Amino acid sequence: MSAKFNKDGFPLFDNHVFVFCGDGCLEEGVSSEACSLAGHLGLHRLTVLYDDNNITIDGELHLAFSEKVQQRFKAYDWHVDVVEDGNTDVAGLVQREAATATRPRDPAHVELVLFSASESGVEGLLLLSARPCVELLLSNGSGHGEREETHRQADADLRPNHNRFPLKQGRNCESPWITPV
Repeated sequence: MSAKFNKDGFPLFDNHVFVFCGDGCLEEGVSSEACSLAGHLGLHRLTVLYDDNNITIDGELHLAFSEKVQQRFKAYDWHVDVVEDGNTDVAGLVQREAATATRPRDPAHVELVLFSASESGVEGLLLLSARPCVELLLSNGSGHGEREETHRQADADLRPNHNRFPLKQGRNCESPWITPV
């Protein structure tokens, strides 16, 4: 699109797209097709940040998923890198992302080795991905249980109107682009 629409001094398409996903996202068949195509097309301005926390809502990852994700992305012709401590090594993540941004061809797959609920006192618990566990933690007698109910009511109150403003704003932004000059 940039080859067709960009003009000198007006780079309309100069985006770098970031995707943050986990194991469940990469288990889907459509992710295989999309990632394979991205490697084939050399979408070098695409970076996937993969949350490798070894936990699913069913238990530890090895119970349902044994794929070698790094090898899979290398086979797709992606640049693959790993941040061993994704919870605290922000400098490592920034350094790896800076290196991936200068590549001329391949999309980047950066694996972040994370620990669920890091530094919370309950890190690594398998059920932290599940909503009942979150509700249990919120209602542990510390007075936070009421907050959960308040959020539910606020969500219900906002639902009917949540998309009206963005649609109107989008139409207002779109009209100058489609109006003939």
